[in-house]
Amino acid sequence: FDGLTGRPAPRHALGTGDIPTSASRLETLAACPYRYFLQHVLEVKPPDVHDEDPTRRLDPLQFGARLHELFYEFMVRTRGRITDADTHTDSLEALLTQKIEAFRERIPVQHEAAFRADRMRLKRAARIFLAAEARRTEAEPVAFEVSFGQGQSGEQHRARPVPLALSDDVALLLMGRIDRVDRLPNGDYAIWDYKTGSMRGYDANDLQGGGHRLQWALYAYAFNAMLEAADADGTVQQSGYVFATARAYGQRLADSPPPREQVGAQLAPLLDLAARGAFPHVQKRRGACRFCDYRRICADEATSARDVRAMTPNAPGDPISNAISRWMGNS
Repeated sequence: FDGLTGRPAPRHALGTGDIPTSASRLETLAACPYRYFLQHVLEVKPPDVHDEDPTRRLDPLQFGARLHELFYEFMVRTRGRITDADTHTDSLEALLTQKIEAFRERIPVQHEAAFRADRMRLKRAARIFLAAEARRTEAEPVAFEVSFGQGQSGEQHRARPVPLALSDDVALLLMGRIDRVDRLPNGDYAIWDYKTGSMRGYDANDLQGGGHRLQWALYAYAFNAMLEAADADGTVQQSGYVFATARAYGQRLADSPPPREQVGAQLAPLLDLAARGAFPHVQKRRGACRFCDYRRICADEATSARDVRAMTPNAPGDPISNAISRWMGNS
């Protein structure tokens, strides 16, 4: 099945500003419309089965969740005031031990060697995070896990989704959670998302990744909207990612948010396809199937840009063909 349903999909008309959506959902659509179709239209659930690895107890999601919890609680306790790593090493590792033991009580350990290996990996990541924070001299952390559209209110949170007008054709109703907000010396802000995997696929010279990495930009627009609604001074000057594992050693990638119209233009053809019920198995990025949860079903059916015309109607002015061509032509 080629993902072309042949009928409109009002529930997936995410660009009208009426349907709450998230950056991850939009990134899924940008990475592969067919993956979006399987996940969000058909709601196909990949089996929760992992290959037994005697050297690892935690899967990547569990590993990342433990680190996110650790970073959040540690930064709240210290209020982000980390003068040097030695002062805080013991308290950070004690907090990590609490997290690990609590998780162990909930989910019994089957392989002690894997448990010990994961504990060392978590401890190494925690030390890298602490060392990176100790090197920070100018920015001041002021907020953590700032949510919008998730029902939480008070302080910096916003209970309802944030409306964002990106262009004349694209409006979003965005939900999400910003891992961290720093205040810069000039009163503006930098916002960060913690990444606990590798830096594969991230490019400091193209943080948008050719159009499929959207979160850093969308979160910047959302936080600016929240500042404006609160009549607060300052804007987001930088947005990006902190890579807090041994594979990246605390590196950060950030940039100034691009013009909204630019992101709106990148999203417009994809949102047009989704609203029309068209979810073709086409990817702009090579290797998009490699780490996809659905690769065993359809990876060998992926269609290259050269084959787009063969899989869509050839009639002049066909809206689906035009939308795919516009999307493929965007950089």
